[in-house]
Amino acid sequence: QRKSEGVWQGLWGALQREIQTDPNKVLSEIGISPKKIMSIEFGDKFRHTFSHYHLDIEPVLVSMKHELNKFESDSLIWTSLESLLNKQELGISRADQLVFESLNKPAEK
Repeated sequence: QRKSEGVWQGLWGALQREIQTDPNKVLSEIGISPKKIMSIEFGDKFRHTFSHYHLDIEPVLVSMKHELNKFESDSLIWTSLESLLNKQELGISRADQLVFESLNKPAEK
């Protein structure tokens, strides 16, 4: 969950880091060891435009070897794409919605 300040205050969304950040570092920050990771894939980059700036986004999809134990903290939870996109159980930004929708599409042949 985002902090209570800024454009997306209080909304839930994907973890965000500078584009140069190694995904393994981010996973380590949230307690996921490299041994649990099956693959890391980079999605197509895209730009989300606001009235006063552009946000360049590069989705990173991490596939795990096994389902992780569910956990919650004050600012981090595991949830399903269905809950985010169809049931809309959590408030997310439009930029995050675009990222999650891109993950929900079947792979093109």
